[in-house]
Amino acid sequence: AGGSRAAETVGATSPGMASGLAAVSPMSRVVSPPTYVQAKDALSPAMGGASLFGFAFVLLGILALSGGVLGTKPALLENFKDMTFMVLTAIGLGVVLLGFIGGLVIGKVKG
Repeated sequence: AGGSRAAETVGATSPGMASGLAAVSPMSRVVSPPTYVQAKDALSPAMGGASLFGFAFVLLGILALSGGVLGTKPALLENFKDMTFMVLTAIGLGVVLLGFIGGLVIGKVKG
């Protein structure tokens, strides 16, 4: 009897036989989406103040443009007629910066 003895050994398995261990089923996991918590933005009042003052400066520019198109000279713009473009740009940025600082202070006081 010169056959193979590998199938006769204890613990050996052949295809189709159970291994003796219980089948391990993977645990089902539920993946939940992340929970977002809104945090207060500390700079939002500052940005609001900057945009408000910037919009006021844009309204002044619209007044100047409409006055030029219609051929009128509003009294409000008489102060700006001798200024160069760079000076007016600096004034506009200063106004926006002033609004930013004002909004920042108001936001710190209220929040």
